[in-house]
Formats: sequence, C-alpha cells, structure tokens
Amino acid sequence: MVSKSRITLLTDNNAAPGLHAEHGFSALVETPNGRLLFDTGPNSESLEANAVALGCRLSGLDAIILSHGHADHSGGLAFILRLNPQALLYLHPAAAEPKYIHEPGRPIRSIGMSKAGVAAIRAHRSRVQWTRQPTPVLEGLTSTGPIARTIEPPPGPPIFFLDPACRVPDPMVDDQALAIETAQGSVALLGCAHAGLANSLQAIQAIAPARPIAAVIGGLHLSHAKPEAWEAAAGLLLCSGVKIVAPCHCTGPAAIARFAERLGARLADAAVGVCYDWEPA
Repeated sequence: MVSKSRITLLTDNNAAPGLHAEHGFSALVETPNGRLLFDTGPNSESLEANAVALGCRLSGLDAIILSHGHADHSGGLAFILRLNPQALLYLHPAAAEPKYIHEPGRPIRSIGMSKAGVAAIRAHRSRVQWTRQPTPVLEGLTSTGPIARTIEPPPGPPIFFLDPACRVPDPMVDDQALAIETAQGSVALLGCAHAGLANSLQAIQAIAPARPIAAVIGGLHLSHAKPEAWEAAAGLLLCSGVKIVAPCHCTGPAAIARFAERLGARLADAAVGVCYDWEPA
C-alpha cells in the first residue's frame, strides 16, 4: 500500500485552458515509493509542453508503463526513454506488434507503435520488463498484465486488426491496467480498457482482493459504443461501489454525459492538468 499518491493527467482529449488537448492518454503517478509515467501520449511535444506548464518533471522516473501499443498511448516513448536512462519499461510483448484499424466508412489506418518507439524498445531491451502476468512495478503499484476476458466486453464490431488487409482481428492481449493500493482502496488506472471495463475491474480486484476499488481513472472505450453499453458501464460502476470515476480519452462525450446523470457526485472532472490525490486515512 502507498501512504499517499498523486495522479496528474498530462495527455487527454480535453485540457484545461493554456494546455494542449490531444487524442491520447498519459498520466504521471507519484508516491513516496517512486514516480512513474503511465502511457506517453501520441507525441513528445505536447506531453513535454503540458508537463512544463504544470511543473511536472518528466525526468527522474522510476518506471514507464504502456497500457497497450496503440500510437496515441506510445508516441512519446522514445523521448521518455532517452530522458530517463535508469527507468524500467513495463509492457506486454504484443504492444510492439503492427496494429491497424478499419472503421466503417473510413480507410484502413496503421495505429501501432511508431518505428522510433519500436527501435527504442530494442535499444533499451535491458530495461524492459515484459508483463505476461500481474507484475509489481513499485511498492503498492502493480500492473495487471494481460486481462482475462472472463466477462463479455461490450458488444461491437471488430475494428482492430494485426494485418494491413484487416483479416486478422487483434485480440488486444497487450491491454493492461495499473492498480494503486491506497488507504481508501485500490485506484484503477486504465489506458483504454480494451479488455472491457468489467474484465479490467476484475483484474484490479484480483491484485488486492480484500481492498475495494475506490476510483477508476482513464479511458473506457465507449466513444463508439451503443447507449446500452454506457448504461451497463454506469451500472457496473454503481454496483461496484466506486467512489470516484474520472472517464478520459476514448470514453466519449455522450457516454460521459450519461455517466453524469447516473453517477452524480461520483463523476470527477478529467482533463489535462487535473490532479487526483489520496492521503493517509
């Protein structure tokens, strides 16, 4: 458990005035046991600019975690690795595989990690920690590793693929979340929750079974989902007893609006520049 912690959003689709909004995600996690960056946003420029504006040091990190290998979460990786020569990098091996998206009515696009990011992983392989299972990162902070799909994720057409012809669906085995154990309960930090919100929360709960999930922060991948998926997610969060929900990035404004109706005061602001603090009980 950590005695206190702070999570600062450095990249998100929304931003406070004077900060850069980007389609992507990055969060700085600071505890007495160390500092880590969870995802690196789509590029280093806006990540660095936001960090400077907020007075957040991107150097001196103990760890870097990639929730998965999509470009909007890994674009600043090469920069962050250069800036932190001692930091360990936590990711699943599949995160560096080619990845593509084929949305209805739109051309096929490559959305995988950049060549620079893949090259940086190879160049710093001695620092890489492959998260093939739940993996401790710092004291009180644990990566879930691959999230089992024991509960059906929200339904929807497959749009993510491993090949440029989009014939091989991407099972997204690289999707992982971070559990932060605080005195108030576990904080679930999610990149996109590609494994499904229910599965992701189950994986977080498994890390500290006796500890309730106090907060959920991050992308919930509901921007293209149907209203029934928003309802299911809101119902799950209510039933889980989560006290703070900060939906970011790929959650989508329509889903967030529905959350505001269902979750009330449990819904927290989410934008670049917002900080979430947990103090001793």
